[in-house]
Order: sequence, then C-alpha cells, then structure tokens
Amino acid sequence: MNERETNQAAAPSANDWSSRHHIYMLVLMAATAIGIYLCYRLAEPFLPALAWALALAVLFIPFHRRLEAKFKNPSLAASISVLVIGLIVVVPAAFVGQRLISEAVKGVDTVRTKVESGEWRRGLEARPRIAPIAKWIEQQFDLPGTVRAGATWLTTRAGSFL
Repeated sequence: MNERETNQAAAPSANDWSSRHHIYMLVLMAATAIGIYLCYRLAEPFLPALAWALALAVLFIPFHRRLEAKFKNPSLAASISVLVIGLIVVVPAAFVGQRLISEAVKGVDTVRTKVESGEWRRGLEARPRIAPIAKWIEQQFDLPGTVRAGATWLTTRAGSFL
C-alpha cells in the first residue's frame, strides 16, 4: 500500500456521514442553532424598545452633533441629549397615562351608578331579545357587589400606576 492510499483510508470520505468528524460537526451545528434560537428568545421582549431607541437615535443625531460642537465636551453633550430626549418621551407619556387613568375612573363611576340605580336593567328590558340575559345575570351574579369590587380594585391600581 503506498502513501496515497494510506492517506485516503485515514481521511473520512465526503459521503461517510457516520464518521466521527461529521457527527461532531452536526452536533456543533445543532448546538449553534439552539444557542441562536435561545438568544433570540432572550432578546425578543426588548425588540420594540430597541426599535424605538434606534428611531430616536436617528432623529436626534443632528441635535447631538450640534451640542458636541457647541460644548466641546462629549460627556456634557451626551447628558444634555439624554435629558432632552427623556423629557420629550416621558412628559407626553405621563400626560397620556394620567388622562387614560382619569377616563377609566370616570367610566367605572358611570357603570357603578348605572348598576346601583338599576338603570342597566331598564335599558336591557327595553330590548326584548336581551331581557332574558339580564334576568340570568341578575340570578347568577351579585352585579352591584361585583362592580363595586372592580371599581375599588381599578381605583387602587390606577393610583399606584400613576
């Protein structure tokens, strides 16, 4: 047997998938694919925030460059940029959140007064097709108590959220 035949016998052939080298490569590829999938799953909840951060970064690059040119201190320019962007994002979000909470509390108060006064029952009885549903709801649930508990829960959660 010459040297060429010996090297061919020792080296795995391209079609021999049961060789140790090919099995090692398949296991390594599977582990890499699983690792990439797990990294994706880990990063997935943060993708919307990262997209917004990228959008804000693209929008505010000219502003930041002007601040860097004006102050000649990169740290001061970065601090001012972050403060301005934070105010632009946080202040409107706080106003919208406060408005949503106040509207939710108003809605809960309206529902509570309609349930306690019995106006919800009269509204449903005016529609003959829905009247049996109103009677079933009255028999199955303590609607005023449920609405009261829900309103209390919502107002305490809204206060802590705000």
